[in-house]
Amino acid sequence: MNPILRKSMLGTMTAFLAMVSANLRAQAPNAPTALDASPVGATTFTANWSAVPGATSYKLDVSTSPTFSVPSTPTDLIISEYVEGSSGYKAIEIYNGTGAGVNIAAYSLRRGINGPLSTVAPTGTILPNNSTWVIAYAPGIAPDLQAVANQTTSFGMMNLDGNTAIYLRKTIPNSGGVIELVDSFGVSGEAIPWGVDVTLRRKASVIQPTLNYVTGDADVYATNDISGLGSHTMNNFAPSFVPGYEDLTVNGTSQVVSGLTAETDYYYRVRAFDANGTSINSNVIHVKTLPTINYVTQVMAAQCGGELASINSYIAATQLPNITGYRFEVTDTETSAVQTIDRTQNYFSMRMLDSYQYSKTYSVRVMVQYSGVWVGYYGPTCTVSTPEVLGPGKAATINPSQCGGVLPTIATLISTTSLPAVTGYRFRVTNLSDPSAPNQVQIIDRGHLHWFSLTMLPRFNYGTTYSVEVAIRTTDDYSPYSNACEVTAPAVPSLVDCGGSVENGSSFVSVASKDRVDMYRFTIRNVETDETSVIDNELNWFRFNNLPNYVPGALYEVEVSVMVSGYYSLPGIACQITAPGAARQAFEKNALENDFAEAAGFEATAYPNPFSDSFGINVSTQAGSGFDIKVYDMTGRLIEDRKISADAIQTFTFGEKYPTGVYSVILNQANNVKVLRVVKR
Repeated sequence: MNPILRKSMLGTMTAFLAMVSANLRAQAPNAPTALDASPVGATTFTANWSAVPGATSYKLDVSTSPTFSVPSTPTDLIISEYVEGSSGYKAIEIYNGTGAGVNIAAYSLRRGINGPLSTVAPTGTILPNNSTWVIAYAPGIAPDLQAVANQTTSFGMMNLDGNTAIYLRKTIPNSGGVIELVDSFGVSGEAIPWGVDVTLRRKASVIQPTLNYVTGDADVYATNDISGLGSHTMNNFAPSFVPGYEDLTVNGTSQVVSGLTAETDYYYRVRAFDANGTSINSNVIHVKTLPTINYVTQVMAAQCGGELASINSYIAATQLPNITGYRFEVTDTETSAVQTIDRTQNYFSMRMLDSYQYSKTYSVRVMVQYSGVWVGYYGPTCTVSTPEVLGPGKAATINPSQCGGVLPTIATLISTTSLPAVTGYRFRVTNLSDPSAPNQVQIIDRGHLHWFSLTMLPRFNYGTTYSVEVAIRTTDDYSPYSNACEVTAPAVPSLVDCGGSVENGSSFVSVASKDRVDMYRFTIRNVETDETSVIDNELNWFRFNNLPNYVPGALYEVEVSVMVSGYYSLPGIACQITAPGAARQAFEKNALENDFAEAAGFEATAYPNPFSDSFGINVSTQAGSGFDIKVYDMTGRLIEDRKISADAIQTFTFGEKYPTGVYSVILNQANNVKVLRVVKR
């Protein structure tokens, strides 16, 4: 290819592409999509539309008509056509679009300047609606004009030659001949060439007569064109917009439209605007404002300020007529978190929300939807509380039958109430008995299970009192903890033969075997010398042979601790026993002393026996010294240890707080010993 030709073609193509690109860039933006109005009130609504890429603003129209125009009835007759042609083509057409017949005899035409100022009055009487009256100049009239003329005249004012306005006048009835100008057609003055050799026909959009003629209000036709003479078309629709909302510039994609009338149909459309121009109109959205009735409702008075019976209970608003929806706004009064739920029914439950919790207070208010449109405002606020389950004696605390009691076993389940909608139970367990023990506070999560046992904790032990609190979870984090409840683990065991004598050094001195115990610790103290020894054993016993340098026949006090989950408990109740080696001699000595005591008149009996509330001791003795009295249960545990004077023994009572069982009572007075057995029913 010729290089010069090739270069020329490339240049042409480049120029063409640049022109196409410029044309593309110059295009007006796309039309936005008008969206449903929301919210809608009685005197206001918010118009919404989609964003258009590149648009810098938007133009909003609001009307009471879907066509953004309304029928408009002329207030009077108008001059509808002006014919100023060659000789034989001079005429004026008058049109009645008022919607009723008009007495045309009350009207007249008058020329402004540039010619005779005489008037011409129509010769007819009643001009029907949507009819014309044509007055033509008679001398030399053209046959086709003669055919359509309603009236001809030789008055010189109708010999039209341009450059003057024509006025339509009317005599006011019963005014004594007062005349008013009704309409004007044309511009007066030779300096302004107008209306020469032309037919001028009023546009269909011109509806009302005017005394301020606008040149653009008429369409121009060729000389001697009378094709439209004798009929006239009027478009009786005028543009109609809500005041202040015609071509309103908006710098966003929504606009509040206010100052409206209740229960009225409104329509809006929108156009996008940028530097290249304005888009075509969007689709039209219909909006009906609400009635002036104040559609306000709230939670029913019976529930307002109250506590729900169940987490499943419905919260209901007062029902209103013709309402298509209820919107509940629920606010957590502690965190201010807000949730909304839309319902066709006038009620909801907390479990329908994404987030809810027991023992909480929520503020609730209600908005209604009328005829498918939300009214845009809420009713009064009302507080509603979910069931209180964390306070003293409430459902989420530990079972009252366990509170303040002793567990039957170390593995006994400690439980709270199973509650609807709870997805997690958390137990906080605090050691109240031993401040030095590890894991003073322990927390255990049990998922949907509403119970646990001490054996599930990293640390637990016998003879320990624990404070137990419960937190629950529904949809979010755990609640605060419930009111505390004290639960005591089974007692640390004492010696089986409490108060007895050990037969020999190889005899087992034992305690009851307990579940989950890893080690038993026996702390053994010589009562007379206060010398103390400690024996740790995996088994539930020790032997005096394991005790270095024990004193045969001596009285020893034994305390027991147990090791569970890696640490020792606090000691249980101390128990006294007699070491082996002198037991037989002591028994024989006591037997002789008892025989002597009986011979000396030392007698004691318990009454009533068996007893249900308390018992007393009737003593017969010649000695005047006081009594040492010890009471043991059948496990050998020392229940009561008292010193009572001789004169008080007959009135003293025992056993008021004893549980049902069999007890041994040992009386000692001045080496006189008496053993009694009593039974509490």
